[in-house]
Amino acid sequence: WFFLCPSQKLEGSKCRGQLLIFGATNWDLIGRKEVPKQQVAYRNLGQNLWGPHRYGCLSGIQVRTVVSGPCAAHSLLITAEGKLWSWGRNEKGQLGHGDTKRVEAPRLIEVLGGEAIVLAACGRNHTLALTGTTTMAAAKKGPHSRLGLGNQTDAVPSPAQIMYNGQPITKMACGAEFSMIMDCKGNLYSFGCPEYGQLGHNSDGKFIARAQRIEYDCELVPRRVAIFIEKTKDGQILPVPNVVVRDVACGANHTLVLDSQKRVFSWGFGGYGRLGHAEQKDEMVPRLVKGSSPGAEAEQDESLPRHAKAGPRPPACKTARGSACAGKGQDSFTRFKSDTGKCRSSFG
Repeated sequence: WFFLCPSQKLEGSKCRGQLLIFGATNWDLIGRKEVPKQQVAYRNLGQNLWGPHRYGCLSGIQVRTVVSGPCAAHSLLITAEGKLWSWGRNEKGQLGHGDTKRVEAPRLIEVLGGEAIVLAACGRNHTLALTGTTTMAAAKKGPHSRLGLGNQTDAVPSPAQIMYNGQPITKMACGAEFSMIMDCKGNLYSFGCPEYGQLGHNSDGKFIARAQRIEYDCELVPRRVAIFIEKTKDGQILPVPNVVVRDVACGANHTLVLDSQKRVFSWGFGGYGRLGHAEQKDEMVPRLVKGSSPGAEAEQDESLPRHAKAGPRPPACKTARGSACAGKGQDSFTRFKSDTGKCRSSFG
């Protein structure tokens, strides 16, 4: 480790591309009450970093992108040369190093060889990485088959190509146990666990496997999300045609997309108002968020959403002015202005 003193300053181009880390680093304890028995050897490893730190192993390496996820206890970084590094919790092989050993500091995923990584995403126990030509995945698959490899074998601790033959992928996101990919034509595909309807295929996939045991019929390979809807005040369901997806984000069990007309759709687990539909119901297909449909002057209106983000609970949409929309209380979306910090209006 290198510690960055509060009095130290990183100036201009000298600090560009340097990774700083602070906060909890006991990867096997994050999000848990105690370390699992099988990870007891790591119980006292990883301290809380109360100020910015640098990793010594990254000396002289320029970082382009840093990636984690709403439920992940592991992280990724992509260097300026397109190399992928990973570190953190690795109980399911999500780091892609061919084993399940915890990794304390960033480590190059050597098995990728000369592949240049463009994008990456982290689920709870799985990882997606996009090369210039293919999408790779690493993690334990198990019953939820979140990797899109077409089967449910126990583990994939090294990157493997997913079963996808569509248009080139331009965006991807991971929830806790599911994944989304978007192609260059604006089509959206999902795979993994369908619980709460988060895959957008009009089903939660639930079935009774045997007495007192419920399981889920998971999507083993990427499947296109074909239906987008809106609901009227009287409950009527209307299809929304010509949806071209431009951005996608996943929370633990919900999904948010932004289309080419700056409309926002959300679906999946509806608790705590995270979907913005003025009710706490799960949605099985992408549903239009009321108040996000812009009309003809979409490109000129800087208050309209430009990017979508989602965390474990409330999602957010960034606008050209820097304002954000986030789930508030039990059932609403509230728009904030970054220049004043005051609430402005609510969706729905």
